[in-house]
Amino acid sequence: MPGLRGVGFEFLPQVAHVDAQVVALPVVRWPPDFAQQLAVRQHAAGIADQHREQAVFKRRQMDFQPKAGKSEVFAEGWLESDTAVSPVLGMTWHARDTLNLYANYDKGFETPTPAEVAYTSSGTTAIPLFNPRLNASKSQHYELVAKWLPTPESRLDFNLYRINSVNEIVVSSSSNGQSAYKNAPGTTRTGVELAGNVLLDPHWRAALSASWINARFSQAYASNGVVAASGSKLPGIPGHFVFSELVWSSQTLGGAATLSKSRVNPGTQAGLELTNAGRLFANDVNTASADGYTTLSARLSQGWNIGPDLLTAYGRIDNLTGRRYGGSVIVNQAAGQYYEPATGRSWSLGLRVTLAL
Repeated sequence: MPGLRGVGFEFLPQVAHVDAQVVALPVVRWPPDFAQQLAVRQHAAGIADQHREQAVFKRRQMDFQPKAGKSEVFAEGWLESDTAVSPVLGMTWHARDTLNLYANYDKGFETPTPAEVAYTSSGTTAIPLFNPRLNASKSQHYELVAKWLPTPESRLDFNLYRINSVNEIVVSSSSNGQSAYKNAPGTTRTGVELAGNVLLDPHWRAALSASWINARFSQAYASNGVVAASGSKLPGIPGHFVFSELVWSSQTLGGAATLSKSRVNPGTQAGLELTNAGRLFANDVNTASADGYTTLSARLSQGWNIGPDLLTAYGRIDNLTGRRYGGSVIVNQAAGQYYEPATGRSWSLGLRVTLAL
C-alpha cells in the first residue's frame, strides 16, 4: 500500500449482563476468553521520513444480555447487540526540525455504559429501571494539530477540531442523586486548544493552557416536555477554560525538551496559578447557568536528596481570594437544584518520596 506508513485492526467485543432489578449499577462481566477475542494486527511500509501516514480500523461490539430468567427487562424491539467499525486516519508532516503538523480523522462509537442504562426517565424523575431505548452514539472527528519549538527555551502546541455526533448520550433527568439518559439526535463541537511554555531564565518558567469550545445541539429535540432548540448550548461544558502558571525554582530548570514534563528536583520551588472558566449552562433549554469564575492558587515545595532517592515536602493554597462560585452543575436536575458550590479557600500539606529504581 504505497504511501501508508501504518495499518491496524482492532476487534473489541464487550458484554454486559444486566439484572432486571437494577437499583445501582448493573454488573459488567467480561467473557473468559476476552483476551483471545482481542486481536490487533499492524504492519508498516517505509516511506520518506518527512511524511508519515497511519490508518487504524476498530470494530467495537456491545451486547447487553439479561441473566437467566431475567429476559423481561428487554422491551420488544430492543437490539441486544450494537456493532460499528471506526476508521482512524492520520497524517504527520515534519515541516521543520522544530515544527510538526498533524491531520487526523476518525469515527467514534460510544455504547451506553451500565450506569447510563440503569435508570429510566418517568416525567422529570429518574427511576431504577433498565432503559432499553438508549442507543449507541456515533460521531465523526476532524483535527488539525501543530507542535512548534520556536526557541530552545519555548514550546507551543495548537489544536483545531470539529466533532459531529448523532444520538449523543445526554442527561435526560436527574433526581435524588440518580440520573437517567437519552439520545440527542445531533450535536456539534468546534474548538481550539492552545498550550505554551517558556523558560524566562534558568530559574523562572511560565506556562499557559487555554481552550475554547462551541458545543451545541445541531437538531431540536424534546427534553422533559420542553423543546431544546437547534443551536442551544450543550449543558455542563464551559465555553472556555484557561490555566496559567508562573514557577520559580532554586535549581536550574530544563529547556524546551522538558517543558511539558513534570520534573521532581531537590531544592525550593514556588508557583502561582491563575484559572479562568467560562459560563456553564445547567439545562438543555439554556434557561439556567452558572457564571464563569477566576481563581488564584499558590504552591511551595522543598526537596532533599537522600542518597539516590528524593524526599519532597509540599504545600498549596487553593482559591487564595476565597472566591465563592459554582464549581459544577447537575444537568437537568428535576427540582431546579442545579448548582454545586466550589470549595472556598483551602490548603494542603504533604510529603512525597521518590525512589530510584
